[in-house]
Amino acid sequence: MVVTLPSSGITKPADLIGRTINIGGTDGLVQFTAMMSKLNLDINKVNITPYSYDLQPFYNGQIDATPAVAAGSLIGILKQHPDVNLIWAEDYGIYFYADTLFTTDQMIAEKPDLCIKLVTGNLKGGAVCSREPG
Repeated sequence: MVVTLPSSGITKPADLIGRTINIGGTDGLVQFTAMMSKLNLDINKVNITPYSYDLQPFYNGQIDATPAVAAGSLIGILKQHPDVNLIWAEDYGIYFYADTLFTTDQMIAEKPDLCIKLVTGNLKGGAVCSREPG
C-alpha cells in the first residue's frame, strides 16, 4: 500500500499528482504504475524518487508518500503515526501476490495438521493489518 501522513491531504491516488513518492524495486513500481494507469492518472506527473529505508524524509514532509508492506514497514510507521492514510491498490482493482506458500506431497501426506495450521496461521497473521472493505 501507499502510506501518507494526514497533514499531506493525500487520501487517494489522484492526490499523488504533483507530489513526491519514493518507490523501490520493480514490484513496487509495477504495482504503483498499474494502479495509476487503471485510474487514467499520468504517472509522469508524480515525482518518483528511489526508495530509502530511512523514513525521516517521509516523517518530516520531504517525501509525501511511501510504500509499505502490511507485515513489514507499516508496523513501524504505525508506531510513530497511528493516524496515517493508507491507499490500498486492491481498492482500485490491482491485485498482486503477497505470500506464496509451498510444501511437498510428502509433508502433506505425513503432517496434514501442520500444513493446515501453517496456512491458517498465515491467513490470520495477515488479518492483523487488514481493514474493513469499502
